[in-house]
Amino acid sequence: MLTKIIKEPLTHFFLLAALIVLVAKEEPQVGPQHILVSAGRIDQLSNDFARRNERQPTQEELEIAVESFALNQVYLHQARKLGLNINDRVIDRRLRQKMEYLLDEMAILSTPDEQQLSLFYHQNIERYQTSATISFAQVYISNDRPEAEFTQLLATQQSRIKQGQIPTGDHILLPENYQDAPLDYIGKEFGLYFSQQLAKLPLEQWHGPITSSYGQHFVRLVQRQPKAPIPLANIKRKVILDWQYQQAQIFKQSYEQTMLQEYEIEVRWPQSQGETP
Repeated sequence: MLTKIIKEPLTHFFLLAALIVLVAKEEPQVGPQHILVSAGRIDQLSNDFARRNERQPTQEELEIAVESFALNQVYLHQARKLGLNINDRVIDRRLRQKMEYLLDEMAILSTPDEQQLSLFYHQNIERYQTSATISFAQVYISNDRPEAEFTQLLATQQSRIKQGQIPTGDHILLPENYQDAPLDYIGKEFGLYFSQQLAKLPLEQWHGPITSSYGQHFVRLVQRQPKAPIPLANIKRKVILDWQYQQAQIFKQSYEQTMLQEYEIEVRWPQSQGETP
């Protein structure tokens, strides 16, 4: 029974929250006007300085940091006395971010076993595949010419193909040959229609024209490689992170439902115009 309770995500959350509160109490507030800068806090200030400046602070620099921290605490105490922390959107947003950070930490504490990881991998196999690739040659025909000339040029190239010759075209700053190019990249470079038509073509034959975002192309598909699963062993760390992210979302939804059950939420919609109050 105890083991089951410990494994519950919500139990993890409350335990971590309690630990944070316990650590925070390491600097007790003796009275409303008393601020203690503990040895642990000074170590933290020293470490923060070293991280920013890549060296340890001098005694004078450390004393300045301590004084700055103490003054900041005084400002915070005074602001709370004045109620400046109430209904402050920035503070409210920051508090929610801290809560969500704690929830995310719960997912990091959880690590899937091999069976869970394998199941998640296979259920989401579409995420863990190599890109489909194609190799092809292309000859570009510009649309920037009179229609009659353009039509005649296309017919001439189609005739060359029927005679077993290679079509000729216009100069463009694009490679004539693409080797193992990801199909997604070709779609972005030439347009989705072009990549979709190209992927359907028989191999080792000239076809066209096919419309792209540049103009018209005669193309010869040399090779196509479909998507293939990447072995789990090669991307295990990524799959674990994806699993943890999914668990974080599930845990967050569960926690939100638990919290909502503890509150009665009353919504008072504004009355519509013309409605008697």
